[in-house]
This record gives sequence, C-alpha cells and structure tokens, in this order.
Amino acid sequence: MKTLADASRFQKYLAMKGEAKAIQNVSVDHLDEYLATYLLYIRKNDGDEY
Repeated sequence: MKTLADASRFQKYLAMKGEAKAIQNVSVDHLDEYLATYLLYIRKNDGDEY
C-alpha cells in the first residue's frame, strides 16, 4: 500500500513538472533527473527534509 502511495506522489510530481507520461514510459535519462530533483523536493509532514 505504501509503495502505491509513493508512486502516486511521484507521478503527481512528474505532472507538476509537465511530464504527462506514466512513470514506466519516461526515458531512463529523464527519470534519473526527475528522481534526483524529487528527492530534494519532498519533505516530511512537519516540513523538515528527509
């Protein structure tokens, strides 16, 4: 269940960045770039970094 929620959050992040493709259809190079920026973007519920 948690994995699906995490994938959904990442898919919403991709949409926010203008990427309309499903995660599995994003090129490896772009996916690597998106994951790197996503990991810097996400925060804990209290706003702190992970």
